[in-house]
Amino acid sequence: MAEKIVVLGGGASALGAAYELAKHNFNTTIIEKGKNIGGLASSYKIDGFYIERFYHHFFPTDELVFQLAKELGIKDKFIWRKTKMGFYYKNKLYGFTSPLDILRFKPLAFMDRIKFGLSMLKIAKNRDYGNLDKVSAEKWLIGVFGRDAYEKIFRPMLKIKFAMSIDNASAAFVYGRLHARAKSRSKSLVSEKLGYMEGGYNSLIKALYNRIRAKSEIIYNSDIVEIRYSKDRYIIKISKSNKIKIIEADYVINTLPLEIFSRIAKNFPGKLMHCIKKIKYQAVICATIGLKRRLSDYYWINVSSADLPFHGVIEHTNFIPSRNYKNFHIVYIFNYVSPEHEFWKVNESSIKKAYLSGLQKMFPHMNRKDILWFKLSKERYATPIFLQGYEENMKKIENARNLYFAGSFKIYPNSRNVNNVIRTGIDAAKDLLKENNL
Repeated sequence: MAEKIVVLGGGASALGAAYELAKHNFNTTIIEKGKNIGGLASSYKIDGFYIERFYHHFFPTDELVFQLAKELGIKDKFIWRKTKMGFYYKNKLYGFTSPLDILRFKPLAFMDRIKFGLSMLKIAKNRDYGNLDKVSAEKWLIGVFGRDAYEKIFRPMLKIKFAMSIDNASAAFVYGRLHARAKSRSKSLVSEKLGYMEGGYNSLIKALYNRIRAKSEIIYNSDIVEIRYSKDRYIIKISKSNKIKIIEADYVINTLPLEIFSRIAKNFPGKLMHCIKKIKYQAVICATIGLKRRLSDYYWINVSSADLPFHGVIEHTNFIPSRNYKNFHIVYIFNYVSPEHEFWKVNESSIKKAYLSGLQKMFPHMNRKDILWFKLSKERYATPIFLQGYEENMKKIENARNLYFAGSFKIYPNSRNVNNVIRTGIDAAKDLLKENNL
């Protein structure tokens, strides 16, 4: 009888795993809690076009996605454009793209601006993050950029990603993020070049689905209640339409956030579960807004103003022209929060009111009549919280008894993007095949 392989979750890493297994002629069963696959890379369909629920772009270093696109026959869909970044500080919007922008960034003293630019050039050239895993991001950033730059630029951004433990944030992860952004720029840091895909990320998700569907059974709208190891097989209990169903598997690839896995896993090795339970996740609340006109000249604006209810504004149609979206101007507003944050507990209408009020404060020329539509997506397990010592603990979460792990928790210290998340799924599938001589 053929071995049964089950993938828990239906996001980007799950699709990567199923794709790799399909290439080797193995069938896969995917269990997905929602009605669509793709997870954080999934899209809305609005007036005939697709737009991601959460902001996305490709980096020039995303070699895996480029290879996948070639294999899937969609390599001609890539779009590359230069983008501009802004920085909103104390109710004023500054350019933050080129060295000249940095020189004009008056919140920093002139010599600190010079130091900032030179430090970013150095980070762009050096991929090796060394021994920064156990180093405080705060300590490292102050040492590299100076205290004033840390307080005015980096501390607000650390607060976005590490709202629960700023003091314990990992310098290695921050270095990985800065390196990815710096590498996307020209050698002189004059501009940043980012990629997208005609038809959006839906083109990639759809192409992956079309390639795996003949070898994959996808069980939608199903919550995984329990996974247990018994008599050389896994027993997976799922709830679908208020009915309990049991699925047995010879091999399992878990792509669920580890906080979820820790709740459903039964009789697994204590040392493994101890390491899994150390990894916690940050939530995100992201609004996608359709407007009649543009707000600014910038694609990405980091927000460092305590009186605004969000941490960033991404004007997508300053990256991909509005003609691709029925001439709508599309803006993302996002906020990374802990589950204790007031926004996580209130209803959508309250968040919408706060977000739009903040946006209007930031851009007084915006009229409420300019708003065509507003969509809100909340994801409780958007990103692992990468604290000091994360790498050491991550490496202890090893494959066990025909169980393999994939997902965003394994991308550290690299940038948390779709390219790197898909890679974790492909790697898990390769390990499964190799270790079991399949």
